[in-house]
Amino acid sequence: EHYRFYEARNKLWIAGTSNGVHRLSGVDLNEEYFGDKFISDVFSDNEGNLLFSTFNNGVMVVPENGMPDLMEIEGIVDPVSLHYDDDSGMFIGTMDGSLFIYTDGRAIPINEKGSRSVQHIFSWPGFESVIFDDGQIKAWNKANGKSVVISNASLKDAIRELIAPPSAPLKRKIGFGTDL
Repeated sequence: EHYRFYEARNKLWIAGTSNGVHRLSGVDLNEEYFGDKFISDVFSDNEGNLLFSTFNNGVMVVPENGMPDLMEIEGIVDPVSLHYDDDSGMFIGTMDGSLFIYTDGRAIPINEKGSRSVQHIFSWPGFESVIFDDGQIKAWNKANGKSVVISNASLKDAIRELIAPPSAPLKRKIGFGTDL
């Protein structure tokens, strides 16, 4: 079985190729959560909520008080990834290759459906774009709302490297690993 690892609320969450997700506490895996659902991403928002995206079951929101709630967002079908960007807010990638920005209680599409699910979304403070993979590696510009294709390859990993000290103007070098 393959495993995916997520960090949320300073805890490590582990999901496999079967249903459910586990939280690592110390050296032990705590009880399984959502054993009847396939968890595709785990995220903690700036309000302390835990968000679990699922295949075919929407986004589950677990507020800080621990009571789960299912959040249905109009227009979002089969979310597979969540990403919070400090500048722009919440991004939601879907199984059908769509990427949405969630703002003011609405999901706004920012790309046309890609050829594969949007499982990887990257950004960091001060960087002008959000990088995602919908079958092509694309950069969505936060300022003008337009996407450009960086590569026709599939994104396997994105690595950022700060090439100036924190006090200097931001200059970043990005490396992409692809399947080509």
